[in-house]
Amino acid sequence: MRYLFFICLFFVSLTTIGDEKNYDYQVFKDSTKSIQERLDAIYYVRLSPYQYHQKEIDIFVGEISDEETYPHMACQVRMLKNRMLFMENRYVEYIPEAINILNGSCELSFRDSVLLYWSLAKSIEHGGVYLEALKYRKIVEKMLPKYFELYPEHLQYLTNMSDFYYSQGKFEHAKNSYQENLTYLYQHDKSFYYGTITNSIGVCYNQLGMPDSAIPYFEQALNLYLEYNNFDSTYIDGLVAGNIAQSLMLKGDYKKAIPLLMKDVSGSKIVEPKNSLASMLELAECYHEIGQPELAKVYCDSVDALQGSFDLSYRVELKYLNVKSLVYSSLGRSDEANGFLRKIISIIETRDREIEINQTNVLVALYGVQEKQQIIDKQKIENQDAQLELIQKSRNQWLIIGISGGILVVLIIVLVAHNKVTKQKRQLHEKNELNIASLEEKEVLLKEIHHRVKNNLQVVSGLLHLQSSKIDSPEVLEMIEEGQQRIESMALIHQMLYQDDNDVAVIECQEYLDQLVGQIEHSYGGDKEVEVSIDARDMKLDFDYAIPLGLIVNELSVNSFKYAFPEGKGKINIEIKYCDKKYFNMIFTDNGVGLPEIQNVDKSNSLGLRLVRMFCEEMDAELMVTNTPGATFRIYFKECANNERKG
Repeated sequence: MRYLFFICLFFVSLTTIGDEKNYDYQVFKDSTKSIQERLDAIYYVRLSPYQYHQKEIDIFVGEISDEETYPHMACQVRMLKNRMLFMENRYVEYIPEAINILNGSCELSFRDSVLLYWSLAKSIEHGGVYLEALKYRKIVEKMLPKYFELYPEHLQYLTNMSDFYYSQGKFEHAKNSYQENLTYLYQHDKSFYYGTITNSIGVCYNQLGMPDSAIPYFEQALNLYLEYNNFDSTYIDGLVAGNIAQSLMLKGDYKKAIPLLMKDVSGSKIVEPKNSLASMLELAECYHEIGQPELAKVYCDSVDALQGSFDLSYRVELKYLNVKSLVYSSLGRSDEANGFLRKIISIIETRDREIEINQTNVLVALYGVQEKQQIIDKQKIENQDAQLELIQKSRNQWLIIGISGGILVVLIIVLVAHNKVTKQKRQLHEKNELNIASLEEKEVLLKEIHHRVKNNLQVVSGLLHLQSSKIDSPEVLEMIEEGQQRIESMALIHQMLYQDDNDVAVIECQEYLDQLVGQIEHSYGGDKEVEVSIDARDMKLDFDYAIPLGLIVNELSVNSFKYAFPEGKGKINIEIKYCDKKYFNMIFTDNGVGLPEIQNVDKSNSLGLRLVRMFCEEMDAELMVTNTPGATFRIYFKECANNERKG
């Protein structure tokens, strides 16, 4: 909430700067001005003034929309009407029209082109299609050097990639990117924005579970705001105090956080009441944590009284219900606490359906009906935030001691579950000749099982992510991230199986690996230039083999992206082909620095290599490892449908 406020200040402050025409309501409402002058005065209207003067602007634009009467204004009017769709959150309508404008006959200024590409990225992100949005973000990023040369005061796009990384939960990338933004500001003496970016770096440190690193940035941000910006000092002081309070909460120092949150509530209740509401929730959480549930309920009741006046965001609403559940449980009112949890589950299920609908609508707007399914299949960036808010906090000590074993236990449990699902599948096929109708019905049930397993795996991934917010150790954080990625590789298989209309028994190998490695590249590739080649055409894997093979590819791919290319460039090749009628051969190769210790892979202490060996044994497969240079892994395994496994 506070992070979003500072970014909003960053953009709102730009409504009156720059050497081109800017929004001027006084000129617009002056009826003595020409039509062109009035249009120019609102051409770059931004969200806040548009909302305030929306009715007047809409009427004016409607009057000048006749191309026969105002042919020389046609492109300007078309651009403005399209931007109005964006500001009204009508993204599905905005996207195809924006693309048509970019590809059409209107002569666009460089400034207009950047605005269109940036707005397209934002619109696509609202639909949850983040990989497609990233393409437009990168286009904007390439245009920015020229843009800042032409418009040195127009810095609204400076945090283009930083904001994207943050929204995707890539907080390390976001932090580094914001630090680069801050360096740019100091180099070009843009003091107005020092506080905004400095605060954002602190927020990233909090998200990374590093509150001791975050607090100095918040303190510095407050000083910069007071020195360079003419903002309400009470409001800013309260907001920064609230950020510091979040750092203290991460450290478990809830008592020290309470007076800072009260300061935030007091400073925000007039200027930004939504922020005041968020701090009240955190006060309720603090009092619950220090064993004062009665006081916690007082703040829950205050939120109850206020929240009807606002449309709570998805994440805030989940936190609101979760905090109430904790507080009511502490007060012994378990039935009401469980009711809040049931409401959370209902909201998550509704949200999941909305995300799927939004993704489909946006993809249709982008590519049309014929191509949208192909893009959906490639889209694998899951929204985990909902699950993260639902799971109660556990202590760091337990997590540090048990995380390695915990991840392995999760993997073993899931593999046992897979065996049970496989048994059900085989039983269905045995009954095929007896009752085709019954088989079809049970295949529907099997798809539902896959769907539920996928959802449960996402909850486990969310649990690991929530635990990571309480960890300062980089080593433990890395272990959690790797555990999440392993779980995601299994969840992807279950997703493909329940979405497949043709066969719930086999996986299209090429499609699966394209999505899996693409997901890993998005998580670990960063700014590296790694060329990935996957050749598994016409290969189909039985479900029993898809899970361990996917986990093997996951381990090897993550290892390559993280360690093989210290120079930032390289190649990864994955090839799966038949060797003879009974065996597949998978070859995974990178041209990186190679493995430091391959003399005795069987005795390696690397968790990744131990898992690779374990999954090879699961498939009754042979593993060979060489440096060529780079690392090469050759795996030979039997086709599940034709060969019984040993044991």
